[in-house]
Amino acid sequence: MLGGVLGGIAQYFKWNATAVRVIYLILTALTDFIPGIVIYVVLYVTMPPDPEQQDLWSFLTKQVDLDHWDWKKPGQPRQTLTDVEEHDVKSATQAKENKHGR
Repeated sequence: MLGGVLGGIAQYFKWNATAVRVIYLILTALTDFIPGIVIYVVLYVTMPPDPEQQDLWSFLTKQVDLDHWDWKKPGQPRQTLTDVEEHDVKSATQAKENKHGR
């Protein structure tokens, strides 16, 4: 749950990680929580780390290929507003409200 112990066990045995976690939670609840927590901590300390585990930045950069990202291509064309004053916005809002009968 916190250290990836149950996910690691499920991956090692090629089981469904969610099923392993649910079974662990049920067994832990049925044994008054203490044995399940102790077993989890022991496994967390003794299990070797995942060699494929990566830090957050590596994970994010794998999701988006920043080297080939087109930074100049805009997603939507920008609109440039000029000479906008607060009373313009208020009057436009009032005009909409009047149009809709509010």
